[in-house]
Amino acid sequence: MNQATEDMILSNAKSLRSNTEETLKTLEEPAIAIESFRKAYDDVQTAIELTEQSNERIVQSGKAFIAELDELNKNVQARLPERSDDRS
Repeated sequence: MNQATEDMILSNAKSLRSNTEETLKTLEEPAIAIESFRKAYDDVQTAIELTEQSNERIVQSGKAFIAELDELNKNVQARLPERSDDRS
């Protein structure tokens, strides 16, 4: 064999080994670590909880606003002169 052929065989064998090692490493280790999934899940869960809490505050605030408007409406109606709806 000549030197060029020997070098090519050695280079190919080295590349095959390196590629095999990298492929096995990739297959043996998940692409995304479980800790990353846990962190993402926790962040999403926290976002959902914050949204639910905010929604509850919005509902309570809306109820309080409606109650205040109802009270103002009663006060306005009490101050208006009575109308005569009986025009017979």
